[in-house]
Amino acid sequence: MSTAAIAPSRSPCPGALFVEPPWLTLVPLLERSPSLADLRAHRLELLYAALLRERGLPLPAELAESVRIARFATLSAHAVLGRIRRSCVGPLVLLKGPEAAEYYPAPGLRPFGDVDLLVADAYETQSTLLAAGFTPIGDALDWEALHHLHRLVSPDGLFAVEIHKRPKWVDGLDPPSVDDVLASSVPSATGVDGIRAPSPGMHAVLLAAHAWAERPLGCIGDLLDVHLLAERDRDEAERLASELDLERVWRTTTAASDALLRARRPAWPLRTWARHLEPVRGQTVIESHLERMLAPFAALPPAAATRDAGAALGRTLRPRPEERWRAKLDRAGRALRNAFLRRSEHERRLRDTGEPDE
Repeated sequence: MSTAAIAPSRSPCPGALFVEPPWLTLVPLLERSPSLADLRAHRLELLYAALLRERGLPLPAELAESVRIARFATLSAHAVLGRIRRSCVGPLVLLKGPEAAEYYPAPGLRPFGDVDLLVADAYETQSTLLAAGFTPIGDALDWEALHHLHRLVSPDGLFAVEIHKRPKWVDGLDPPSVDDVLASSVPSATGVDGIRAPSPGMHAVLLAAHAWAERPLGCIGDLLDVHLLAERDRDEAERLASELDLERVWRTTTAASDALLRARRPAWPLRTWARHLEPVRGQTVIESHLERMLAPFAALPPAAATRDAGAALGRTLRPRPEERWRAKLDRAGRALRNAFLRRSEHERRLRDTGEPDE
């Protein structure tokens, strides 16, 4: 398949962007969000900036800075991808941010902060990049357990890179093999020579699984990405979701995106743990606890979902190892008092006071 067959038509400026779905359907969501921080939490701040520009309204200074950063990120990502391609041999498959951004109707509408590459031999690629001057950044973690290796930064310090050993996937389910993703890859929509990407249908499924593994139905931007990629080849996406036993996650994700982006009737998750999506705000403490108990039933077969929900309930109710019941009850009390506070604000308060998170 040629690049022209998969890459959407894009314009250097949004123009009349908000005239048809899903962009038209996004307008009331952008307008009802309580704050710029909430828009950022849903990765919609650049689309809000485009809406203001389309209406001839000035951008707040903070939002104008976000637009400048997004433009710089696009240029930097392309430059870093070219540098990686010149340094490494073998296929380099671009995931998520810069690739998903190409399916938006104009540059600078989808924020991203790093480059994620899936490769045949992650350790060899990582060694090659270290020899080429890339350096590790961030805390040391259990890299054997994670789906990617230690994050790197390019020699010029422009951009971060993550080399993936495998796709990030839903716990309890098996991801597609790296070989299968590489074999079905197509030229990247970024147009960077020698960089490939998952086919649109495969990428939509990978994005849905990745988002679910991080935070089920946590972010409208994730749903928008899945929607845009799936629209390019919905038949392939549905076939792959079925083959990978991801039907429940796929149905729940697409039902949520249809409710928000096609004005369809909300499914039950949007009336329980994902109530934060329609008002475009941050998830509350109580919603995050409901997510742990209920999300498994939207992703897994009943027996596995019951097991996972029970385990989540046990972790919520029991003290942590070496934690006394008194401390556990104090934590539970704080969570109850902050039940309707945004989770991000609850966590900020805990950090400020040095108290442990829930």
